[in-house]
Amino acid sequence: MQYRWLSALIIAPMLAQAQSSKTKPTAAPPPPASAPAPAANAGAPVSGAVGVVGDSIHGGPLVGAVVSLVGTDRKGTTDSTGKFRIDSIPPGSYKLNMSHPLLDSLGVVIATNAIDFPAGRYALIALATPSATTIVNTFCPPEKQKTGPGAVIGQVRDADSDAPSTGAKVSMAWTQIMVGQTIGLHQILRQRESIVDANGNYRICGVPVNTKAAVRATFNGISTADIPVNFTENTIQLVTLHTAKPDTAPPPPVIDTLPSATAVAPTTKPAAPAAPKPAVVGLRTGHAMLSGHIVNAADRPLAGADVTVIGAASKTITDSTGNFFLRNLPSGTQTLLVRKVAYAPTTQPVDLSTRATSTTRVILPVAPPTLAPVEIKATGAAKGLAEVGYDHRQKMGLGHFLNREQIESKIPTYMTDIFTTMPGIRVDYSSGQPVLTGTRGTTGNGCVNYVIDGSPYTEASPGDINDFMHPNEVEAVEVYSDVDTPAEYQKPGTSCTTVIVWTKTRTGDLK
Repeated sequence: MQYRWLSALIIAPMLAQAQSSKTKPTAAPPPPASAPAPAANAGAPVSGAVGVVGDSIHGGPLVGAVVSLVGTDRKGTTDSTGKFRIDSIPPGSYKLNMSHPLLDSLGVVIATNAIDFPAGRYALIALATPSATTIVNTFCPPEKQKTGPGAVIGQVRDADSDAPSTGAKVSMAWTQIMVGQTIGLHQILRQRESIVDANGNYRICGVPVNTKAAVRATFNGISTADIPVNFTENTIQLVTLHTAKPDTAPPPPVIDTLPSATAVAPTTKPAAPAAPKPAVVGLRTGHAMLSGHIVNAADRPLAGADVTVIGAASKTITDSTGNFFLRNLPSGTQTLLVRKVAYAPTTQPVDLSTRATSTTRVILPVAPPTLAPVEIKATGAAKGLAEVGYDHRQKMGLGHFLNREQIESKIPTYMTDIFTTMPGIRVDYSSGQPVLTGTRGTTGNGCVNYVIDGSPYTEASPGDINDFMHPNEVEAVEVYSDVDTPAEYQKPGTSCTTVIVWTKTRTGDLK
């Protein structure tokens, strides 16, 4: 369904000059020096339009909006101040249409009633997008606004054909903090979903104020990257997502990290086991390309920065001018990850397509200063881990363990990054999102049971652990195969790998 709004319109015809019976009529006043000159004409005086377009959703001018006269080829595009100009309009009555990617994401059209454009006159026109309140009330009935005034509205389309991804599922996840005398400080994962209609539109209504969430689309088993949304200032978030078809290029070959028995001469000592490599599978490839420029906060190019699209096989580094180019990327809405020593790792959504090379620009912030280490014995964290049985289970040697120092050495961006080198578990990107899967379960289905601070946690959808927690919150983790899982953490009726996470809050160390 496509909505049409009649925009606010102010018409102010401007006479070229007052005419006198004793003088010949003069031409229309020349346009400002900054505007292009009207097209020359040899016939009757022509008309024109100058105006401004406002963004009622975000405030300020709407840049890049195209205002056109229906039935003609005359149009103008708004500049950085929201102003536009249309010259050489044949006198007559016309309707105006306005287009912009913001309006496309809503599936709406801005149109005016018919306007008279007399010869020798310019019309002063003011246009604006509908307000956030108007849009929310149009798309969200009152009963769906009871849980909150916010809404996520947009479209989901195929990255390569731009066809609507009809039937795709759009999900929004966020963490809600619950505080109570009996439960203490507790996090709860909330999730809302919407199904994309035949025109590619979706809407998620009733979002509480001050919510910070992530939105993703899943189509034919492949998910887009997570797009962050923030409702602390605006009640509406417009998010367009692009889905991709299954990979058309073969994935990179699987490399066995174990030493080959035939590679060692009989007279030599057996080779030492190779150092564990990141347990990552399902890295995706495709035919999309991405170029970009990496700079610091002072807008100076950064050479030698590592650049990759999360879940893709292609990687590169920036050259001496801070530029990079990535090939063989999967199409769709993806996440670009940039790392460099002394700078904080930075992620940024990018839309990739085989139709054209995408471009982006990333600003890397300087990493927070690292203070000199101070040796402290019997810290609260160590005591807390001992109290929850972490130290005792580690001494038994049945599982695999990582403490805070080992976790921080990985410089993880997402929760799944913590587990990339742990035996018995791996990170799978075959769905487009990083998902932890077990490698030693007796059932062979790779299922994972989570326990956070002693309580079971179930993902709303695969990979939601990354939305629920951040690595900075974690004090320690434990990983067990199904047969080695301690009795108190076993889930009846399942034979899955168990991941136990202890937070800094639970262990009494909030540093």
